[in-house]
Amino acid sequence: MKKLFLVSSLVLLVLFFGGCAKNGNSEPVSGISFIEEDTAAYTQGMKLVEFIPKQWEAMETAHAGKLFENAEVQEMNAEGTARYSLDYPELFDDFMAALPEVVLNSETDGLSAEPDRTLTIRIKGGAEVVLQFSGRNLCYKEKTYELSGAEAFFAAVDDVKEYGRVVEP
Repeated sequence: MKKLFLVSSLVLLVLFFGGCAKNGNSEPVSGISFIEEDTAAYTQGMKLVEFIPKQWEAMETAHAGKLFENAEVQEMNAEGTARYSLDYPELFDDFMAALPEVVLNSETDGLSAEPDRTLTIRIKGGAEVVLQFSGRNLCYKEKTYELSGAEAFFAAVDDVKEYGRVVEP
């Protein structure tokens, strides 16, 4: 049963990333992913958790069952790529409290810049939620969203870097 779930999850992730927008160099550009991608129609001023209802529901279920595995932040800059990983239960409490406060503001077609930060939240069983950012803006498919109310969320992301272990590339 566990093997079937893992294989099914991998197949769905491959299908998801195969259909993502491309950024010119064949790299997938994805804002948020989970086993089942589903987003609501964008409306200025909507909460991020309303934009990603299925992913948010899965995160709430994982949080209630203490099923988070770890969080990983990958940062890209002129000096290269750095990855940090943290398995810290209180961190997930911080993420879960902060995410409902994040609001999507202006939407622009096209990426204003390449994503320079990727946050991956892994849930036991192989599922994950991936958020990509350019500065403090969310990058999702071929659009960039200015965020507000995200201070606590980005503080939790920064905690992964501060307290996490460095992951070799």
